[in-house]
Amino acid sequence: MKIDMSKVVVGFDKKPIMQEDKKLTFGNVIATTLATPLEEDKGLVPTKVLHRMKLAQQAYEGGEVELEAADAAEIQKRLAQTHILVVAGQVIEALNG
Repeated sequence: MKIDMSKVVVGFDKKPIMQEDKKLTFGNVIATTLATPLEEDKGLVPTKVLHRMKLAQQAYEGGEVELEAADAAEIQKRLAQTHILVVAGQVIEALNG
């Protein structure tokens, strides 16, 4: 599935959510979600760490990124633990196509 990492996240008021004077994008959200260590990440194998790092970098750079179904599922699972509802919900909705 392809997702536009440059898409801007909006608040309930439909205005862009700002983070450090920049508009928050799906790429910023996904990169943060992948980079945030969770309890379940303890003992993660190095290949998985590298895969997440590369995926986070692609997301952060913006533009259209192709995601494997397993990566999209993992991101969705992590979003609710790393972001507030209005942010997580928009990205999850986009990942569900």
